[in-house]
Amino acid sequence: MSERVLCIEWCVKNERFGTREAMESIVDKPVGHRRYACLDLCEICMRQPFVVIDDHVVTAADARTLREMLRHLNLR
Repeated sequence: MSERVLCIEWCVKNERFGTREAMESIVDKPVGHRRYACLDLCEICMRQPFVVIDDHVVTAADARTLREMLRHLNLR
């Protein structure tokens, strides 16, 4: 059985919170990723790190927490 491929999106403006580094920590996972100039989630984007996984917003208190959340994604 093959692993499910998730689509993870993030806003370039949110990279100041470490979102890009969190994404780079999961290169071994079967994920598709897209970086956008803006995802129209400004209320979240200006306050904390976040990504959108298969149309679901996932937020974290800080980049380290987001990185750990991404590393432990259940892809089966």
